[in-house]
Amino acid sequence: MSNLAPRRPGPSVSRGVYGFVIYLSARLFFVTYLIWAVVPQKILDEYGLDDFFPSKYWVLAFPAWIVVFVIFIFLIYFAINEKLAAEQNYFERLKPRVFEKTIFF
Repeated sequence: MSNLAPRRPGPSVSRGVYGFVIYLSARLFFVTYLIWAVVPQKILDEYGLDDFFPSKYWVLAFPAWIVVFVIFIFLIYFAINEKLAAEQNYFERLKPRVFEKTIFF
């Protein structure tokens, strides 16, 4: 017998805390991203935040790269499945030879 306690299927307190921390972190990241995207570069320079954020090029480039990456993943997934799929005439090879010699009335 193992000494491990049985796993409970229900959510635990630690899962709830970690989920809430991830939720707050995502919100904070998104608000920071929006502020960085909307506030002009001159104001960021005045407050000394120009060293913390990359150039404004990445405001549009990063989401565009993510979209292209997701599309690329779908295309690669389709291409791999197409390569691994059977040939078009594959089912002709599966027919038993018995049917070729059988005479149906």
